Amino acid sequence: TVVITHNAAIAAMADRVIRISSGEIVEIRSNEKRLSPAELSW
Repeated sequence: TVVITHNAAIAAMADRVIRISSGEIVEIRSNEKRLSPAELSW
């Protein structure tokens, strides 16, 4: 599953975060401390 978001809280639930700027990948990182939806501040 792929989710594209501008919301950093949603990205905190992901296994891996790929940051894109001006159409180019600028960062790829694994998220070792994933949050569950219940832990997020909406």
